[in-house]
Amino acid sequence: MPADLFLPALAVLAVALTASAMELRAAMRPPVCSRCVHCRHEAIARREREAREHRLTFASIWRLDDKDDEERRRR
Repeated sequence: MPADLFLPALAVLAVALTASAMELRAAMRPPVCSRCVHCRHEAIARREREAREHRLTFASIWRLDDKDDEERRRR
């Protein structure tokens, strides 16, 4: 392969990999119709559930859910 074609071929390969990754990520998500009330409610519930799980994970990592701190403040 000539050296002057290496950079454009690498750029085309990078674009193809990025496009494939974007398509794969979109394919893994369940379809949601914008007009259907049920699908909108399911999407809202999913976002709330993910946010709650994220908050619980964050709290457990940083020990924000420690009950001992609350008891010390009351004394």
